[in-house]
Amino acid sequence: METEDVVHVLRNVQQAVRPGGRILDIHPLGIDMAVLAGSRGLGFIDASEFALVIEAMDEAVGQVVSEGLLEELRALRRVVLERFDDSAEALDEAESWTNLRLPAELARRLRAVEDGQVDFVDTVRYRLFATPAASQLPGAVTEHGEAGVILDVELERGLFYLVLENLGDEPAHAVRVRFDAPLSGLGGERRIDRLQLFRRLEFLGPRRRIRVFLDRSALLFARDEPTALAVTVVWRTDRGERRSREIHHDLAAYRDFPYLEVPDDA
Repeated sequence: METEDVVHVLRNVQQAVRPGGRILDIHPLGIDMAVLAGSRGLGFIDASEFALVIEAMDEAVGQVVSEGLLEELRALRRVVLERFDDSAEALDEAESWTNLRLPAELARRLRAVEDGQVDFVDTVRYRLFATPAASQLPGAVTEHGEAGVILDVELERGLFYLVLENLGDEPAHAVRVRFDAPLSGLGGERRIDRLQLFRRLEFLGPRRRIRVFLDRSALLFARDEPTALAVTVVWRTDRGERRSREIHHDLAAYRDFPYLEVPDDA
């Protein structure tokens, strides 16, 4: 993935998290991984190419932090084990790698392991980020500012929602959301862009947000429809002044988000 792609994904992730929310970034450091057969060391996996990928990702994260979209709160390292039942399973895993290399001598030693578990020992970094408060976002309205309306996207327990929100401390009037292309939801059965909420909302109170269910993420991505979402939000202030904002989302940024379906009463 190119640095520009990582930056694009991170910007979309930042938009999906509530102002003042938290984002946990977990990834390997790109250090050569030790290989163990029981307590016996067999050698190291060459991670030099993977280290270049990690370096590009770190540059992308740094760019998003420099833009004020994320703030790093804490970072730590941990050693983790990837355990395999036997050497054959470990060798199968190694064949699927793209940016990691299993040296020939290490592969020979692995094949010579007759029984017992095999461990790959990796070093992982955990970084906790915070998203800025709404008033701190670039271009956001200031405290006690006029109405400022956005259309955001939220993913919760595998469910997509559209969120129409007034970030300002004054009401917004005659709110209209114009979609650049049709948007289907509810398993493809309903045109979400045609909802009256987006066509004829006459009043949206200060700091008010309205959340509209879009679709299950699995159903949305299974339809293989375009994932880019572009809208123009138009509204009027208390003084009758017209305001507008263009907003772009790409739902593909959430395609591989892990989630747990937890009952509400759990």
